[in-house]
Amino acid sequence: MKKILFRADDLGYSEAVNYGIEKSIKNGLIRNIGIMVNMEASDHGIALITSTDVCVGLHVNISNGYPLSELQSIKSITTEKGIFKSTKEYTQSTEDIVILEEALLEVEAQYHKFIELVGRKPAYMDGHAVSSNNFFKAIMMIADKYKIKYSPLPISMEEPVEIGNTMVYLYGGSTKEKSPKECLYEVVSNMDDNSCSLIVYHPGYLDAYILESSSLTLSRPFETQMLISDEIKTYINEEHISCITYDEL
Repeated sequence: MKKILFRADDLGYSEAVNYGIEKSIKNGLIRNIGIMVNMEASDHGIALITSTDVCVGLHVNISNGYPLSELQSIKSITTEKGIFKSTKEYTQSTEDIVILEEALLEVEAQYHKFIELVGRKPAYMDGHAVSSNNFFKAIMMIADKYKIKYSPLPISMEEPVEIGNTMVYLYGGSTKEKSPKECLYEVVSNMDDNSCSLIVYHPGYLDAYILESSSLTLSRPFETQMLISDEIKTYINEEHISCITYDEL
């Protein structure tokens, strides 16, 4: 049977995002979510999904909002204003500006904050929006330290990654060229009967904070709409897709 992890990132980013994720869980296909625990709307997002049985992971964030570590200890990932550097600042550098030791401090702080907010360990850990080898290494090291599944990015989209004991192919929920529906149909059509895929979505609605701080805007409500569509839920059933969680890997 074909298996898909339907994952939503960015719970806690803003209240508008939280409402979209809540809807995609309670009325849609999302079975896995990643929480950004350092954001002002983190408590709001967690309260919305507390009554669900969704699989909850830690979406480690070093590019939005305020850090949880002492500023003097993490200067490579923060600005003079005491907030995280933006994704643009990381990508514009020709070198990896993230210092591993500093990333380790912040990743571990966010791990402990997750437990404080959720009351249990995350089912998995991954990184938000920053392509840094030292950032990824820090997440992997903290995940290993606390026996948590690490959900990495692939070297190329044609190659699977190992999560737990399963080889998983990773896909985005939509692109500039293709709608969420088109992307999903393409993923399913290319799957073998015994393969496992992870599709990462960013469902949500829009508010001022998202419009000011995120490069992902209009795609969020369209992904939400697709994920709660009766047509898509019928398609998943007809294709005999098993919607699984990280706990099953």
